[in-house]
Amino acid sequence: MTTEAREAVADVALKALAFLFGAGAFAFSILGGDENERRPTYITYGVICLGVTTIIAYIESGLSRRSLLARERLAVREAQAQEDVVASASAAAIHLARIGGLRSGHGHNLAGVRGRLEQAICTAASRTHPGSRAAFYAWNSGRFECVGMWAGAPKVTNVIAPGDFGFPNLRHALRTGGIFKKENVRSYLDGPPTPSANSDNAIVLIPVRAGQDQLGILAVDAKMESWENASAATPGYSDLNVRHLLLLADLLASGLK
Repeated sequence: MTTEAREAVADVALKALAFLFGAGAFAFSILGGDENERRPTYITYGVICLGVTTIIAYIESGLSRRSLLARERLAVREAQAQEDVVASASAAAIHLARIGGLRSGHGHNLAGVRGRLEQAICTAASRTHPGSRAAFYAWNSGRFECVGMWAGAPKVTNVIAPGDFGFPNLRHALRTGGIFKKENVRSYLDGPPTPSANSDNAIVLIPVRAGQDQLGILAVDAKMESWENASAATPGYSDLNVRHLLLLADLLASGLK
């Protein structure tokens, strides 16, 4: 259950209790107004119901403040992630400029600079969300080969070939130019899943294409719990994250072609 769903359930439950005890306080106040031997009991019950209603209101107020603070922290983290992406992408822009010069004949180390571009793009992609890792799988001889990844992330599988876990989705995304995004899955970046592997990842596959030329896949994943820790309303890569990744994929394609 997502954070947003839990908050909604708690809010409905507290409102229902507040209504119930509020109605009880009202009913007992009426009964306590009559002159009879049970009047003190009714008044006591009314005071108890009123007290419980007040406590519920205090709890609701506290939960609302906590939710607001969590969302503010999430906004700050998202803003920081955007700044990190921009800062990392600036390094990619430098490599693109160098590639432009090398194409014009001002050097001979084109492959080396392209390798650094792939590394810079993967570093920037890994910063779209805290806890992410990113890898670029080049399409080569009918299989995907990892030629770039963020060095600070856990190691990813080197090759995804026909028959391997995840190959159909990578191939479909590259062939069609579509985006593959899914939550609560086993990550394709880990290679063949073991029987004990958990389906606790979010993953995005971004095709890297230059026109009709199919260059490869920019793959990014993260554990679902990383959004839980960030108090995200909807776990998984957001549309804004995907737009960042599309921009990085376009930068990469412009340098590789």
